Amino acid sequence: AWALGCLMFEMVSGMELVPTNRDQEILPRFKRMAATWTDQALHKYIHESVLDDVARELLCKLLVVDPAQRLSMDQVVAHRYFDVQVAATGDDRTREGIVRAAAQRHLLT
Repeated sequence: AWALGCLMFEMVSGMELVPTNRDQEILPRFKRMAATWTDQALHKYIHESVLDDVARELLCKLLVVDPAQRLSMDQVVAHRYFDVQVAATGDDRTREGIVRAAAQRHLLT
């Protein structure tokens, strides 16, 4: 779940969760930062970096310091983030609106 959270964070925020240099190496100061993360610090960073409320909710359940507290993959797949009808709101629940919502959530290839 952690790796999925890292990938999803980058997809929805446009930033790496733990910044790297151009050779994809994590700089020492960022290693120290990541090694001391708390759930509170991670969730604050997620809330500052991710605009979509539903994506934030899922990320806060994936990026949890204690692995035992993270969502299972079954729970991830069942999360409302992946329900594109939830993403399409109001009058935009047409097929086009649902497809547009899925694209915004990077659920289409």
